[in-house]
Amino acid sequence: MTDPEAVTRQLMIAGYGGIRFERIDAEVLVGRDLDEAVAFQLAIGPAGEVYREAGPKAARLFDTLVAALKDELKQFVRPEGVMMNSSSWMVTVQNPGSPPRPRGDVPAPVAARNLFIVSTAAAAAAIGRIDAKKKNSLGED
Repeated sequence: MTDPEAVTRQLMIAGYGGIRFERIDAEVLVGRDLDEAVAFQLAIGPAGEVYREAGPKAARLFDTLVAALKDELKQFVRPEGVMMNSSSWMVTVQNPGSPPRPRGDVPAPVAARNLFIVSTAAAAAAIGRIDAKKKNSLGED
């Protein structure tokens, strides 16, 4: 999803039109503390991918990896939690089966059917939190 040209081609092949990209740069809460931030990093993203691909070797080095991640993430600790920069695309397209309508004049379900919105940061945050809760790594019920 980092290549607008590739996403545009995919959407055009699927029959969508009126494709628009809006870049969204924002800070994202990746954990309320360093433990949550490490769990988030190991669940998704480059650190998590490398960890999973390393298999048994990563498991043997788990404590060392966690310590290194915590050391790197310290710079992002704020009173509200661990905040990191994120960049996403909001992609809006026209559903070819629906005539274009002003969003304010249609009920929300109809407007939602006519829009396809992708936010990798929001999706990543949701997936990380769901995965972390499933593994009970956050100690939450």
